[in-house]
Order: sequence, then C-alpha cells, then structure tokens
Amino acid sequence: MVGSTSYTYDSSGNTTNNGSQSFTYDAKGRLSGTTKNNIAYSYGINGLGQRVSKTSTALSSGGRVYVYDEPGHMLGEYDTSGATQREYLYLGDRPVAAFAADGSAYPIISDHLGTPRQAVNSQAQTVWQWGNTDPFGNAAANTNPQGLGNFYVIH
Repeated sequence: MVGSTSYTYDSSGNTTNNGSQSFTYDAKGRLSGTTKNNIAYSYGINGLGQRVSKTSTALSSGGRVYVYDEPGHMLGEYDTSGATQREYLYLGDRPVAAFAADGSAYPIISDHLGTPRQAVNSQAQTVWQWGNTDPFGNAAANTNPQGLGNFYVIH
C-alpha cells in the first residue's frame, strides 16, 4: 500500500491492479491489456517483444497498428483503416522528428547518448520532455503522455 492506494501483483511481480486500473500480461510477462473506468485496451505483441497493435472500443477507429523497421525503430502509428496517426524520422538510431496526422513536425532533441529528452513544436515550445534525475538516466517522463505532441501513449 502506498498512501491510501493498494496495489496487487501476480506471482511474477507484475502489478495487476493499482487501485484504479487493472493490468494483464502474456506468458512472457509483457503487458497485454489494461482496464480503467470500464474501458479496456488490448495489446498485440510480436515475437521481438514490440507492441504491434492496440485495440479498444474507446478508440474511434477501433485500434492502432504500429510499424517498425528491421533494427526495431518505430516508424509509425496508424489506425485500423490505415490512416496515419504519427510517423517518426531517425538519423541512424537517433529519433530526430515526429510528425502528427495533420502534418505538424515535432523535432526531437536527444542527449549525448541518443536518448530522446525533449520534443518541441513549431514555436519551439516543449510538448514533451524526459528529464534526468540520476547519472544513469533513470527518470519518468516529465510530461503526461496524453494528447498532441506526445509520442508514446500508454493506456
């Protein structure tokens, strides 16, 4: 229990409930579904452990499909009809920009190790950031990953 929130875990140590949201996992311990406020999301995972789909009745198109290149970089997110939601541009292994469905470009600023730390809009305003709190880069994203300009949405 943390504060007044009670957490439950499965035999592998995965969180199965955090007081407001439940989580399910596949046989390899990878997140395969979540439920919050009676809205369920299911995730498809390929043999490389990459999320390749997300389905839910809460999504207007019914779901998302994620496309990767050979080295494993996420190239884009598309709805189930094939319409672009977001696409990503890389320079080698470093992500350098994300493009929204409306064509808006969001340059991605990385640290010296190539870890994305900030994304900005056309007015150079930060729309997403991930700060450092220790020498090893361990920190949570500082900006809530929900909405425009946020590239990795977890439901």
